[in-house]
Amino acid sequence: MNWLIFNRLLNHLLQHDVQFVHQWSVIEPQWMVVEVNDLGWIIGLLLQPGKIEIAWGEPKSCDARVSGKFRDYLYYLMSKKVTDGVFGLQITGDQILVQRWHRIWSQLDIDWQEIFAPYLGDVVVHAVANMGQGVWRRFDDFNQMVKRGFTEFLHYELQVLPCREEINDFLDDVDQLQMAVDRLTARWAEVDAR
Repeated sequence: MNWLIFNRLLNHLLQHDVQFVHQWSVIEPQWMVVEVNDLGWIIGLLLQPGKIEIAWGEPKSCDARVSGKFRDYLYYLMSKKVTDGVFGLQITGDQILVQRWHRIWSQLDIDWQEIFAPYLGDVVVHAVANMGQGVWRRFDDFNQMVKRGFTEFLHYELQVLPCREEINDFLDDVDQLQMAVDRLTARWAEVDAR
């Protein structure tokens, strides 16, 4: 793969995200190594002010190293919160750099309409963008519906998991039991005092 072309394309796309340009304009140049164990890939990312350079192989030095399986990277990159855990990835070196990279990646918002409008025209790009947003919204609705259906199936059909009302009832019973034990302990202490 010609990394020079990929670097230019990636940085051209990243320049269309104002947030990325702002957040990365103040960073010191740092190397982050991404090691995909199950595919045997070692990729060096040189994070510089306003751009990223990608190198195939191990750099001479690195500030942070992330290693794990390809699917773990996908889960990590698709999670929206840095606090979602590291999904089986091993992070060594500068943890803050990796968290910062993840935060910026998860907030990446490239203005695709601005990129394609000169080639296809504003009207076409706007129509395609609206259609894409509609498809994405339907996919998200379908995803939520499947999650709700699966949860209800586990709660009501298989009765594997208790529903929220049952959990609340159980916690109320525990609280009442705790108060009864406290009252009994207080009475016992009174009797012992006499």
